[in-house]
Amino acid sequence: MLKQVAEAQEEERKRIARDLHDGVAQTLVPVPIKINHLMKNNDFPENVASELRDVEETVSGALREIRCICTGVGPGLMIDLGLIDTLTTLVGSMRKRGQTIITLNIEGNHRKLPKETEQALFRIAQESLNNIWKHAEAKKATLKIAYEKNRIFMSISDDGKGFDTNVKSSGNLGLRIIRERARLLNADLRIDSANGKGTTISVTIKK
Repeated sequence: MLKQVAEAQEEERKRIARDLHDGVAQTLVPVPIKINHLMKNNDFPENVASELRDVEETVSGALREIRCICTGVGPGLMIDLGLIDTLTTLVGSMRKRGQTIITLNIEGNHRKLPKETEQALFRIAQESLNNIWKHAEAKKATLKIAYEKNRIFMSISDDGKGFDTNVKSSGNLGLRIIRERARLLNADLRIDSANGKGTTISVTIKK
């Protein structure tokens, strides 16, 4: 059932990402171009030129936000950018929320992994960071991914309030889906936490 939930989530996220990219984003793309064209070919008073620059910056900022959202809800950019750049975009988007200082550490020579593996790792990282943002009350968090000869290791840790891992977490759909994604990867998953001592989620894929 959890596999079906995860697959349904993925399809819905892809649909939302397509709608945002092909609809709203494509509508906005010409706006900064047209403003720049107007600025170059007309001698506007400074107050008008300033207003136009503000509009151009606002629309460009909105496009960047939409691209970040598209990366978050459906990692279609992973096909072009790869896992590392997609994770970098995710962390950058999470940092803008301003609640937690997030550090991304990459070790080893990263290499292309199977699409399903990269997608699952992305979703585990995304779900973990979202849980930190929603529940952990953390000041700092670290996303680490290490490419080693015979394994891929990823961990997400924070200094937040933590939780008792002995308490059944059946109500936490996010953790359940993280476990299911790790199981589908045949990966080793560890969730280390305690009340008041933060949380570390680690995934190891042996090659």
